[in-house]
Order: sequence, then structure tokens, then C-alpha cells
Amino acid sequence: MKRWLRWLRWLVFCCCLIISIESLASIMVEPSRFEFVLDPLEKTTGAIKISNHSDLPLLIKVNAYDWSLDKNETLITHKLGTTEHTLANYIKFMALVKIA
Repeated sequence: MKRWLRWLRWLVFCCCLIISIESLASIMVEPSRFEFVLDPLEKTTGAIKISNHSDLPLLIKVNAYDWSLDKNETLITHKLGTTEHTLANYIKFMALVKIA
């Protein structure tokens, strides 16, 4: 019985490992991080490309925040649109769907 239980545990471990490796390889985000130095007189745009390398649909959640720095220059996030200098009216989220 113990031998069967060890074999079953090993099988479950291998299945979980394969599933986790496949889930890591199924999505790619480019770039993973970017920063803009903005000129107030010019329009600045950028894009993030998300690629799904699997046949399964993915649910992607994107968040945007207003932010400020405290006296120690620590980043503090605020709900988008709640600060005096918010960029909420200038941020657009678009979903482009490609049907193969």
C-alpha cells in the first residue's frame, strides 16, 4: 500500500509540475515594464503586447493608478481620477482581438 501511495504522490507531483510549466509558457507580455519621460507639449503613446501561446482563452486584468511620492519618496498609489494631477482622461485601454 505504501508503494502505491508513493507512486500516486509522484504522479500527482509530475502532473502539477507539467501544468505549472505549461501555464508559465502560455503567455508573454512585452515589455514587462516601461517608463515614459513626458514632455508636456507633446503626445506620448506606448503599447503593451500580450501573446497567448496556448489554445485556451486567457482572462487579462489591467489596472491603472494615480500616484504620488511621500516625503521619503516612497510610491503611494491612489484610485485613478482622484488626484489633482490625474491623467485618467488621457489613458485608454483597447483590446485588439485577432481571429485566426
